[in-house]
Amino acid sequence: MVQNAVSNIMRNRTMPVKFKATETIVNRETKKKVLRNHYMHAQTLDTLKEAYIKESGKLGRGTLRQKVANELVKRGVEPTSIAV
Repeated sequence: MVQNAVSNIMRNRTMPVKFKATETIVNRETKKKVLRNHYMHAQTLDTLKEAYIKESGKLGRGTLRQKVANELVKRGVEPTSIAV
């Protein structure tokens, strides 16, 4: 019964969409590593518009363009209104 309840909770959670791959930044003095994630919801509107326009002419990069378009719709901006 507990296993079923836990699986129902985990099913409703989704991972945030990434804009680009995670970076590992190493401080050269202390040798400490810091992970920097680039999530779609943390990007500025200008960054998303630039990425949408940049990816318009490329073949095989439709997944990033679709992710950006989904985020723009979520923010209330129509992707077709962006000049290519």
